[in-house]
Amino acid sequence: MEPGPALMALLGCCPVPDHGNIGGPSMIVIAGASGFVGGHVVDSLLSDGIDLSCLARSETAANALVSKGCRVVRADITMPETLAGILHQGDFVIHLVGIIEEKGPATFQTVHVDGTRNLVAEAKRAGVRHFFYSQPWGHTEAHGPDT
Repeated sequence: MEPGPALMALLGCCPVPDHGNIGGPSMIVIAGASGFVGGHVVDSLLSDGIDLSCLARSETAANALVSKGCRVVRADITMPETLAGILHQGDFVIHLVGIIEEKGPATFQTVHVDGTRNLVAEAKRAGVRHFFYSQPWGHTEAHGPDT
């Protein structure tokens, strides 16, 4: 299927996955699909008729994504063992996972740094050549009334 305006706007000059690539099925894979930005990206790409595979940490997120028409892989970027083998050479990864405030084990370090490192490592292992990354800019490491 030819890319629609949403995909072209997101990916700019980057090619859509070539479904003839060696190394497994080509797919747009979205991490952070159940978040604010990710939800809008998913809806827009689905409206263009694009098949998506989305990572989901929770059953609630997985069910919501399935109901939209996405393929879902249960995985957590902060747990590298859940990422093993989920990507293929021809995939295009869109990484939108991020937090705007730390809660429990979800710290800026574990999510933005370690989680991103884990997803990039899996993408490298799989030979992924297209990796789009965006993170929220609403956080700060300083806390208090003057921040």
